Amino acid sequence: MKPSKVRGKLIQEVEEALETLRSHEEEAVRFHGARKKIKAIRAHLRLLRTELGEDRYEFENQFLRDTGRLLSSRRDALVIGQTCDALVEQTPGLREPDLTKIREAVAAYQHRLVGKLAASRLSDEAARRLQTAVHRWQNLDSAIHDKKAVKKGLKKTYRAGEKRREVTMREPRPENFHEWRKAVKYLRHQVELLEENRGKARLAARLKKLGDLLGEDHDYFVVEAILKSPSLRANPGARKLRRKIASLQSNLREQSLELGETLYRRPAEKFYEAVVD
Repeated sequence: MKPSKVRGKLIQEVEEALETLRSHEEEAVRFHGARKKIKAIRAHLRLLRTELGEDRYEFENQFLRDTGRLLSSRRDALVIGQTCDALVEQTPGLREPDLTKIREAVAAYQHRLVGKLAASRLSDEAARRLQTAVHRWQNLDSAIHDKKAVKKGLKKTYRAGEKRREVTMREPRPENFHEWRKAVKYLRHQVELLEENRGKARLAARLKKLGDLLGEDHDYFVVEAILKSPSLRANPGARKLRRKIASLQSNLREQSLELGETLYRRPAEKFYEAVVD
């Protein structure tokens, strides 16, 4: 795939994100859909990183990151509630008084995330920023001339994820799993784009699986932090849920490391060849 086609894909994806924001779906659905699209756009922009130059790339990436953050709080609040509800369903023997306190703490956390800004204002501001990005990218081809730019970008992303995996294996802390997850998602979106161009989706599907495992682990980490708050520290139900989280995370991390080893087992050049061949 030539860099010019990547530019076309970037503009198409921004237009799709705008369409999602302006749809008549529920707020959480619109925000989540647009945010996912922005993450894919950031991943595809990385394919052009070498040719854009660090200054231009960093500007565009930060612009998109800040745009996505306008939408993230409402989606994060929704996911935390869903994760806690699923966790409660998997943990028998919880007392209703304990659950009431837990739900109050989760609701307070969700309220802090969402804040006071109206959803319509956040949506309008995100749309305005995306339209600004499209206008800048109309002339992006003038900055792209090397046909090997996409290859360089993919290999750079792959190596970044490889390093994150190595750090996570040495120090399996929640923050390291989270950083690895972000690198995996960048790579997945890039591979999806390249495999789509060739009518296949082998590696992208496996990368999505790894990203889902790491994402679920992170959701439990956030819920665990709520369950460790001072108001719940002595709550018997919260203690049970924390033990359940520890068990679930152990399994998720074992699966993640095993799958990650198979996906990052080859040199970057060989990985690129596996994607495009």
